Amino acid sequence: MIAVSVRVAISEYLMRFGPDGESYSFLILDEVFGSQDLEHREKMIQMLRSLEERFPQVIAISHISDVQGQFDNTLLVVEDEMGNSRVEAF
Repeated sequence: MIAVSVRVAISEYLMRFGPDGESYSFLILDEVFGSQDLEHREKMIQMLRSLEERFPQVIAISHISDVQGQFDNTLLVVEDEMGNSRVEAF
């Protein structure tokens, strides 16, 4: 949780150096839920949802099925039997 908070703080700090003062409108987090138990995952999801005003687009990449579908838009990358990947939106 602390590591994610530090990433968000650094992202907000870096936004100040953009040409418009707030040039970034998205935040990408890769596999930040893996080390969390269920209670902390739920708290982290709530925290990420609270960032919508500062980051209108939050992209969270996760392989944990409990997290998938917890956000307004979810993209699922699925591999078929031929090894090809496709994206499903739900």
